Amino acid sequence: MRILRSNLNELLTGFIIKVICCLLFNTNSHALEIVYIGFGQDKPPYVINEESGLEIDLVRAAFATQNTEVVIRLFPRKALYQQVKKRLDGASALTLKENDGLFYSVPYLVFFNVLVTKADRKIIANHVADLAGLHVSSWQGASRLLGSELQSLIHQRQDVLAGYHEVNAQAQQISMLLTNRTDALIIDRNIFRWYWLKLPEKDRFDYSIHQIFPKTSVYQAAFQTEKFRDQFNAGLIAIKNNGKYDAIWQSYFNEESIPKQQTHNND
Repeated sequence: MRILRSNLNELLTGFIIKVICCLLFNTNSHALEIVYIGFGQDKPPYVINEESGLEIDLVRAAFATQNTEVVIRLFPRKALYQQVKKRLDGASALTLKENDGLFYSVPYLVFFNVLVTKADRKIIANHVADLAGLHVSSWQGASRLLGSELQSLIHQRQDVLAGYHEVNAQAQQISMLLTNRTDALIIDRNIFRWYWLKLPEKDRFDYSIHQIFPKTSVYQAAFQTEKFRDQFNAGLIAIKNNGKYDAIWQSYFNEESIPKQQTHNND
């Protein structure tokens, strides 16, 4: 009887050890991986804070399909590229730079750059050259990314513009236009619309949209490793196929603002 009891105890102990090992293996195999991603700050609705924003939601949703958790870090847009080169796993919404040692995703984020003026000013602007004589406020980096004609107007012929400056906090742009401290804004039209709707109703003004820049600016994510780049690309495919990508856009804008439709519209 004692031998039988001893054998049963040994079998039971062995079974418990096997169960524990299986549980540990399954837990480790399904453990979330962590990826640190940088985002440009102060650009609602794309980045509202460290917890929300269209851009953040897209990146999180893509990595979630790969069992990877995203930790958000916010930086001024000018600092974002250097941060991913030095300390982050990746950064969102950058433009491709050849042979810089980073691994770039497929394009996934679209900005619709326009010129916005107050309707009562009756400003006519059909071309970049029509900015001559105006005071213009833009987002950080616009002079570098929106074409050589704008660069020429700003850097080679500064006397042509009444004034030009770039700001990091785009709420400041709307305030400047509202209070007539600038004549025109260079801004993504979804960002402008977001801030305009946040104004008290008494402060809302009629405005004109001038489509004088390339229809869209397309951005990619940059990563330190191929592994995270490939995970993100696979995640993007997954959320486009399951409808999550469009659902995220629709949660912030109406259907017309979804990139696949917007790129065919004219203002």
